[in-house]
Amino acid sequence: MSNISTLMGTQKLLPIIQVENEQDGVSIAQAMYAANLTTVEVVLRSARSPHTITAIKEVLPEMQVCAGTVLDKASLQTAIHAGADFIVTPTVSERLLTELAQCSLPVLPGVASVSDVLLAK
Repeated sequence: MSNISTLMGTQKLLPIIQVENEQDGVSIAQAMYAANLTTVEVVLRSARSPHTITAIKEVLPEMQVCAGTVLDKASLQTAIHAGADFIVTPTVSERLLTELAQCSLPVLPGVASVSDVLLAK
């Protein structure tokens, strides 16, 4: 399994894509790729977000596409089935971390406090 650092390469920022349809998502990803951004995050905030991940991976297979705003088992499974390369969460909980521990993809958990860091460890 790759780790987040390997997937990000030398890229220092992780731009997000939040769209209502996959065509817009692909267009944005293509523009980012043309600007030498090879890793993007598609946030799971709309019904079409998983389709956007799949569409970007089909058009730009060399681009690393992560699924963001993964909050629970259902959104984790959605991200995996969409073809995400890794997972980003906005927060952590014991329940979510239990699900993430069983995930075969690299995970970047969102932490906001020392307690969260210790929980995510």
